[in-house]
Amino acid sequence: MHTRRHSVRVLTAALVGMLVAVILAGAVQGAVRPAVGSRAAASGPLDLVWISDSVGWGVAKFYGSRIEQDLGVGVRVHDKWEAGLPAATILERLRTPGHPWIGLIRNAEVIVVSGNHQGLYTGKGGNCVNTGCQRPITYGPKTWQQYIAGLKGIYRRIFEIRHGRPVILRTNNYYVPTIAHAPKSLFYPPVSWKQCGLVGVCTKCMESFAWAISRAAAAYRVPVADVYTAFNGKSHREDPVDKGYIDKDGIHQNDAGRAVFAETLAALGYEEVTPRG
Repeated sequence: MHTRRHSVRVLTAALVGMLVAVILAGAVQGAVRPAVGSRAAASGPLDLVWISDSVGWGVAKFYGSRIEQDLGVGVRVHDKWEAGLPAATILERLRTPGHPWIGLIRNAEVIVVSGNHQGLYTGKGGNCVNTGCQRPITYGPKTWQQYIAGLKGIYRRIFEIRHGRPVILRTNNYYVPTIAHAPKSLFYPPVSWKQCGLVGVCTKCMESFAWAISRAAAAYRVPVADVYTAFNGKSHREDPVDKGYIDKDGIHQNDAGRAVFAETLAALGYEEVTPRG
């Protein structure tokens, strides 16, 4: 009798243990997993370094808030966006001894970096960004080789600064706010692609731009936030102005757009990037 009661207790304990394991497994599976091997799994706070041109203006704090929400840790945001910032300038600064960005990158847990193609794009004709109705003539893979090399140089330099330590490293492509609506900014021609009859050719040009960004990122396994599709749709011909994502200047995103941008980054998860080699 004693042996029988003991067996029942053992069986009950085993069943309870199995049930708890199933419940915990389900909870973990449904939760957002922190980055493997990073301080995202600890108590924080985390340091987020954001480097971009005005495509990322104001997005850093939205992304920082989303990280806090997803990972349950505090985030210190170091927002270094700068108007018109080219990838070439980013790389130059990261190679400059004593530049303040170097220390930030060395100690960061999360880095988002992107820069435009100014000075590195060799296509002929218009660029579909700030050249008005000037039609792009060449924009194939060869025209992006220097830009791709510049972006690769940025990723390589980041890992050199960090002595190969993994980091949550992300980049993004670019949205187009001028498909159907002319910008009101003094720094851009007041015409839309539609007014200029450039929707088709400029869509192809911007898709090649996005391709170049993805090509460079793939070489270092850096996830790319597809902001282009998030703002312009799968066809890349939807105007984000009509979605309420763009500010009064007709160029830069408003807070609704920044939230979409941050959500697109967050959807990539928080796995760290480890340098090849």
